[in-house]
Amino acid sequence: KKRRFDRNIWSTDLRRIERYYQSHGFYEARVVDERVEPSGRDAVKIRIRVSEGAPTLVSRVQVEGLDDLPADHRDRLLSRVGLREGQVFVEDRWEAMKDTLREDLVALGYAEASVGGTAKVDLATREAVVDVELEPGVRYRLNGVKILQQGNARVEPWRIEEQVREALE
Repeated sequence: KKRRFDRNIWSTDLRRIERYYQSHGFYEARVVDERVEPSGRDAVKIRIRVSEGAPTLVSRVQVEGLDDLPADHRDRLLSRVGLREGQVFVEDRWEAMKDTLREDLVALGYAEASVGGTAKVDLATREAVVDVELEPGVRYRLNGVKILQQGNARVEPWRIEEQVREALE
């Protein structure tokens, strides 16, 4: 369905385009030229030019809250830190990394874990300093498995117990 061109919506779209670039590490990005020209009957041709500017790079990544964890848990979590020094700072990658770390903590038995932190972007130096704060909380352990089956069970209980044990290792 065709819609009428609306200058107010177009202005909002231009700001959205700049914000998209910014969220991908190009905080100096600006629309420097935009043209809306008639193109045939009831149509317009839209052109924009964006100056990206220099990217903002991650200058430091620091992870806190690992000290009380077993070495293998620390290693696993550190391997999942998806931001590295020298990379372009991408906001979605920062958010996804926190989600991944929390999911890993839960998988390791820290059911009430939380992951937070800050990403400080310095526009003057085009650097992002990332501080991740993990709060694992208590590690829960399964104390046993009891299989209760009703009716005509098709799977032997020992098979279920074996699968649960393997999943917890």
